[in-house]
Order: sequence, then structure tokens, then C-alpha cells
Amino acid sequence: AVPMRERGGETCIVVGVVQNMTLHPRTVGAAALHVYAFANGNTTLQLVHKTAVEETPAAVAHLGGRVLVGVGRTLRLYEMGQKRLLRKAELRGFPTMIQQLHVLSSSRIVVGDLAESFHYVSYKRAEARLAVFADTTVPRYLTAGCALDYSTLVGADKFGNLFVTRLPAETSDDADDTGLLAVDARRGTLNGAPSKADEIANFHLGEVATSLQKVTLGPGCTEVILYTTLLGGIGAER
Repeated sequence: AVPMRERGGETCIVVGVVQNMTLHPRTVGAAALHVYAFANGNTTLQLVHKTAVEETPAAVAHLGGRVLVGVGRTLRLYEMGQKRLLRKAELRGFPTMIQQLHVLSSSRIVVGDLAESFHYVSYKRAEARLAVFADTTVPRYLTAGCALDYSTLVGADKFGNLFVTRLPAETSDDADDTGLLAVDARRGTLNGAPSKADEIANFHLGEVATSLQKVTLGPGCTEVILYTTLLGGIGAER
């Protein structure tokens, strides 16, 4: 659900679709983004338009009234057009495939890669530029993720682990204060990001977690991480 700036903040539903998809090797016959608007007193959905994309759109989020989409290995920002979505910014070259998007603020996004854990991305709206300024040191085959705060995320991998990763305070402050100019000026080793997040906790569940949410289970209760698993389990950690 995306509140579209070009439609006066009207909430539209953006759906990523594929046809004739194979998993190995990963190919699609066709892929597109469908945009729907609510009609008839919010009781039905009406198709507004379709926008073709070249790879699987596996993750969709909203950023400042625009649509943020993971298209295969590419992070792309669209705005609403009359006949299709219009591309405004793009960042290519993620390791495997974007399957999660966590928007932490109007200038910070965390991208969850299928096999290479989390990547911290800075967005500079005035220049319509996206850049990776930090990533993690441990490759993870992600199955779920959830933002805990502005610098901290909890994730789950396909080997039954829960882990927490956090940006060092100096890295977070530097990205906010200096913007993308400082990020682009530095080069990481082995094509990695210039800064690294710290893994501060790891817990083996023994089952593959399929969903993670930060919730409170009742009035006055402490926040917990609620998870569900592939075998049908529901649990909480704090």
C-alpha cells in the first residue's frame, strides 16, 4: 500500500507479478508492476496501469509518496505517471536478489538480499541518488527481517538462526551528516561497502522463521520479537 504523492496522497496498491517463472536458473517470461486504486467506497480495486520490468519484483515499499521496488538485483524508485510508473532513481549490482525492503527514514533504506544479508542504503533526494554505505560481514540466506530501530535490524536465515545486526554509532552519524559524497569517495575491499555493521546477537531457533515482527502483546508489556516458523510454530524473543 503506497500513498501516491502525484494523486494527492491517495493510497494505491502496488503488486509485483511474474509469468512463467523458473527458480533454477532464475528466469521469468514476463514481469510487471500493477497499480490499483480503491473504488466504489473502498469495496473494490480498479486497475490504474501496468509497468513492465525486466526481472522479478520481489519487494515493494513506499518512500516519501513514491514506490520503492527491488527488481532482481536492482533497487529502483518510481513515481506515479499517467500511463505507467516513472523511474526516478536506480541502484544496480546487489549480490543475488532483493527480497526485503525496510524504510527507516526518508533518507535511509535497508535492503535484504536473498543470500548476502542486509545492505544499508542512503538516498539523497535532491540529487535523486542511491548508494550503499554499509553492509554486514556474515553472508546470510535471509528468510525474514524486521527493523528494531534506526540502526538495528533482526533477521532470520534458512539455517534456523535469528540474529541482530547494528550499525556503529559513528557510521550512522557519518552517513547522516556527510551524505552520499563521503560515501562515494571511499571504496570498500572486495567490492564491499566502505563500512560494516556489527552482529551483536545470534540465536539458533532450530526452525526456519518465515516472519518477524516487533510487537507488544498487551498493555504495559515489554516489546518482543514475535516470529512464525516454517513448521507452524509461533514464538517470542526479547
